Amino acid sequence: MTGPLLGIAVDGGGTRTRVRLVGPSGETVADGVAGPGNLTYGVDRAWAAIDAAMAATGLRLAAAGALPIVAAMAGSREPELREVFTAARPGAGPVRVVSDGYAAVLGAFEGAPGTVAAIGTGVAVTRLEASGRLRQVDGWGFPIGDEGGGWWLGMRAVRRLLQERDGRAPASDLAGALLGAMGLIDDDDALRAWLRTADATAYAALAGTVVDAAVGGEPVAAAHLDAAAERIGAAIAAIDRPEPAPRVALLGGLAQALRPQLEAGLGARLVTAAGGQLDGAARLLTEPFDETYR
Repeated sequence: MTGPLLGIAVDGGGTRTRVRLVGPSGETVADGVAGPGNLTYGVDRAWAAIDAAMAATGLRLAAAGALPIVAAMAGSREPELREVFTAARPGAGPVRVVSDGYAAVLGAFEGAPGTVAAIGTGVAVTRLEASGRLRQVDGWGFPIGDEGGGWWLGMRAVRRLLQERDGRAPASDLAGALLGAMGLIDDDDALRAWLRTADATAYAALAGTVVDAAVGGEPVAAAHLDAAAERIGAAIAAIDRPEPAPRVALLGGLAQALRPQLEAGLGARLVTAAGGQLDGAARLLTEPFDETYR
């Protein structure tokens, strides 16, 4: 990495952390990716993920000096976590923390009004209104919220797997695929050990198995996807009140898998996002920062 920089943009999620070095005119100089950066997993872990992602850009945190950082972090709606995270930055530069939902809607519509359903490890449906007001539905996090997201979908599939093992539900082909993805042989002790330590990232890692099975016509997997789309559709309906937003965009790793089901209810309002969370965070390196939207 060479040349002057304006700052560093970060998108820290439940499955991966992405970093962008931004040049003086707002241009992308380099991008890097690493593991989970959700603040609820631990502030030290989040900074380690950011540093690992920066390593791919050729600039480590220790060498970033006073460069400003705008970090769109999952879990950042908790004030205490934001404060601890900001204070723990390696180096002396300023850190501004925003929610991943705020960054998503800024990136998707380039600062204009609209609604974004960010469907990754978790789920947050965020709406920026013409008045400048920001609203969010769900995004409550593991293990109680984020209905329809990756960890929710994985946990739902595992719950059905357990029902099948007990004889409480008919056997399915999905069960075997899940056990394979979990690295387990048909062993209850190994399954219990996996369940005891599974976090949101572990459950979200199974979402791809469910999607692949659904695409292949597996009926139980297809039902899981339909249930996820129904939960996200309900969140969009909630944020639509009292007046629907004219544009809705989908972001995140599960967006394409759930797009067909959601498109049926959204129709022409469903548009392609101009960018994502990382683009939104990068915008805030050059635009005013509203403390309200953390």
